Amino acid sequence: MAFLVLIFTLFLSLEISRGAIKPMISLWPNWLPVYNSDPVTLICNVPPSALGNRGFTWYRNKRYLKKKHKQNLTILSAHVSDRGNYQCQTDTSDKSDSLRLDVSADWLVLQAPPTVLQGDTLIIRCHSWNGYKENSVAFYKDDIILHLPVNKSVLNAGKADRNKTGNYKCSKESNRSLLKYSKEEFVYIEELFSSPQIKVSSDQVTEGDHMTITCDTKLSPHRETTELQFVFYRNGHNVQGFSLSNQYGVPSAQLEDSGNYTCEVQTPTGSVRKMSVMTHIHIEDLISTPQITVIPDQVTEGDHMNITCDTKLSPHRETTELQFVFYRNGHNVQGFSLSNQYGVPSAELEDSGNYTCEVQTPTGSVRKRSLVLHMDIQGGSWRSLVAGIVGTLLILLIVGAIVKTRTKLTSCLICQRQPMSDKDIVRTIGSEPKHASGEKSNVSLTMTQSNDYRMDCNSSASGLAMSHDDNYACIDMNHVLKVLSTPASSLEHDKVSVMYAVLKGDNRSEVIGSSNMEDTPNATIYQNFMTSQLQIK
Repeated sequence: MAFLVLIFTLFLSLEISRGAIKPMISLWPNWLPVYNSDPVTLICNVPPSALGNRGFTWYRNKRYLKKKHKQNLTILSAHVSDRGNYQCQTDTSDKSDSLRLDVSADWLVLQAPPTVLQGDTLIIRCHSWNGYKENSVAFYKDDIILHLPVNKSVLNAGKADRNKTGNYKCSKESNRSLLKYSKEEFVYIEELFSSPQIKVSSDQVTEGDHMTITCDTKLSPHRETTELQFVFYRNGHNVQGFSLSNQYGVPSAQLEDSGNYTCEVQTPTGSVRKMSVMTHIHIEDLISTPQITVIPDQVTEGDHMNITCDTKLSPHRETTELQFVFYRNGHNVQGFSLSNQYGVPSAELEDSGNYTCEVQTPTGSVRKRSLVLHMDIQGGSWRSLVAGIVGTLLILLIVGAIVKTRTKLTSCLICQRQPMSDKDIVRTIGSEPKHASGEKSNVSLTMTQSNDYRMDCNSSASGLAMSHDDNYACIDMNHVLKVLSTPASSLEHDKVSVMYAVLKGDNRSEVIGSSNMEDTPNATIYQNFMTSQLQIK
């Protein structure tokens, strides 16, 4: 059983190797039809690697020619009986394609190569029996005479292209001046290689993908060893010059690689050149251009500020890992990481600036940056200002309410020891200054056991009053607000806010206390006033 398997394996290997090579038949001289009695040689062409001691076998009309031959099969004098379809084969190859060998016994024959490829030189011959004038030869294509130079019945029609395909014939004059025409022969100009086609490695190319563009063409089996050169264009601009490679590779495709691609193929001499049809290639976004957003919209000193770098992955690459980086005024504030957020726990004024973010793949093959977002951190002083304004309004409302109540005022001033010179004076609101020894003082000064001074105030006093005793001064600023707009006689039962101060020589005052006073004993009032002090410029 193992022996049978081995035999089958060897047979299969032989069959595979046989199919790897396919010979081609050519003629010498390279004319068809062959003129009767002319010699002709058929050549079985195989790649050099297939040559050696291998034998060749020839077939006519699919029948084996019993006689063994070498690579060339020579017919010394061709006759009509030699007509047929010839094939050849080596010991390790397939059969070749058939070559039709025609033999003509006509008086006048137009001969042409059996295979003419683009770029070849097209040479045709008007062959005849003796008895025809060589200088009377004329050639015709599709019944139109060709005005081209002829040398001994041979016409050089120049470089072959598809336009030279057609029906050819020739004419000669006999020695008897009779004009004789040959039969028409169809000459077909074959493609040296097919028109190239652009092919892309993937139907859908995404940013960062490796993209390979192939310029696909096929050589004629009669010229399979012909060297070709390839060039690639995008939007009409050369992206890869002529080379032996039929591929153009982009290691990491970018959006700018999108466009209309063409490729061109030529022979080394440039005798045959062909351009592909234009193919549009679209590179899809791997990630959208990032957008930078901030929460909250308005950030104030001390606020928690959160900046987000938003982007969207292609649905074809939803599992792609992305990295994010943040900049302020072009300086990195948070390096590349997997987080698309940058947080500031307590925003400060110096956090203001122009913010951008950038997103990239781990390899950096795709990178995109957001537009600039300007952030202005608002100072906290505006809150104080608002609070001050609100507080002032509340005070005004309270004062207005107090004024309307018009209740009785009782006030006392607690004075710290303050030396006072004769230069110390008081300016009253709506009245003239009064000296400390003025007759209209309505205060009495007594010393307490704690060496503080308490001043008992007469509730009928108006404006400011000052007392001077033992070089200590106290100022009673009772009814300041009322004095501005209310006669003293109407203040007897009022209850208003009272301010107390000690007057110094530089005209600045030290506030000892302020309170809404009711008709309570002086001792209680005194104790309350000891709790608050404020410096007023």
